[in-house]
This record gives sequence, C-alpha cells and structure tokens, in this order.
Amino acid sequence: MQKFCTADYAARPEETPMKSSQRFSHKHRIRKANQFTYAIQKGKRFPQPHMMGCCVRSDTPCFRLGISIGRKFGDAHKRNRFKRLVREAFRQSTLRDAVAADLVIMPNNAQPTLEWQIVQKEVEAIMQRAVQWLSPQQA
Repeated sequence: MQKFCTADYAARPEETPMKSSQRFSHKHRIRKANQFTYAIQKGKRFPQPHMMGCCVRSDTPCFRLGISIGRKFGDAHKRNRFKRLVREAFRQSTLRDAVAADLVIMPNNAQPTLEWQIVQKEVEAIMQRAVQWLSPQQA
C-alpha cells in the first residue's frame, strides 16, 4: 500500500478562488419540485434543436435556472455533463439579471455528445427569447 504524501499537494499551485460574480449562486437556482412543475406546466416554451426552455414569471429579482433531465438521456455521467454545460452557459450569460423569471431547461432527445458551443448558443437563445417575451410585461 502506497503512503499518502502531503508534499505532492504542497508542490501544486494554489487554485485561484472564484469571484462571487462567477459562481452559480443559490439565488440563481430553482430548488423546489413544485417550482419545477409549475414552470413546466404553465410556462412559455422556447424550443431549440437540442433543448427546450420553459419560462414563467417569478417574484425573484433575476433569472433562476432549473435543469430537468430524464434517464432516457443516458448514463449518469452523460446527464451530469449536460447539466454542467447548461449551468456554465447560464452562469456566463449577461442576461442572468435581465428579468425576474424561472427557467427550466430540458434536453429534447438523447444526444449526450453536445459540444460546448452548441449548448452555449442555445441557452443564450432561450434566454434572449424569454427576455423578449417578458419585457413588454415588465414596463
């Protein structure tokens, strides 16, 4: 059995901590099941080739994201990769604080080999359409 060596960790450069503006904070997440079902059932749908967004107005000051993905999509590591890509695209979007809405994103079909650029483009398109849909109601 090989012994654990702390010198290996001391030689590694320290990771730079993320700025608070770069984190996917709790205020940007949908966490309760009833909020997911409400957004999916009552929300406006914004389809894209690889995913669909369901958006509904909320009382929060910014977009909140929820990701709903079934087992048909693939194994756990494929589902988790999709969720990571969607969260990162949402986190990097400049529209996060544009409107007060809940957004649930679901994949359309089992295509787990999505590229980062495709996911980023489609999440941004869903958010832009949601902002356009909600903007006249905000004035």
